[in-house]
Amino acid sequence: MKTLFFCIFSLLLTSTTVFSQKTKDKKEKISGLENLSPQARHDYYVQMGNNQKLLGWFTLGVGTSMIIGGSAKMVSPSFKGVSKTDPRLIWLPATGFVAAVSSYFIVRAGKQKRKKANLILEEESAYIGNPQSQPIYYPSFGLSIPIN
Repeated sequence: MKTLFFCIFSLLLTSTTVFSQKTKDKKEKISGLENLSPQARHDYYVQMGNNQKLLGWFTLGVGTSMIIGGSAKMVSPSFKGVSKTDPRLIWLPATGFVAAVSSYFIVRAGKQKRKKANLILEEESAYIGNPQSQPIYYPSFGLSIPIN
């Protein structure tokens, strides 16, 4: 019995180390960004940033219109006798407020994508932002002839 428990325990320990190896993200495998040129990666991140910026402004507009619609619903005569804390009245402006606040984070993410695109094009690391210039050595051969 002890041998059985020992075998099962050792099997569990080895299986967790085998299955916990680092693999590439699914997103990286699908996009294949590591194989693209710097210009293509720049274009990809600029387009992604522009899409997120558009989505953020759209979300802000939808959230604002939901706040306005919910406020109009609160003052409408059809809900005259209903308490102002009733969920039928609060859900629309509350959802609009959440959408309007979340639009800020979407716009900010788009701005970060565009910054990352500029860093890629400048051959800087997109995560560090500080270029490490290495001296360039060219193979050469020199010959010196003294003239006297």
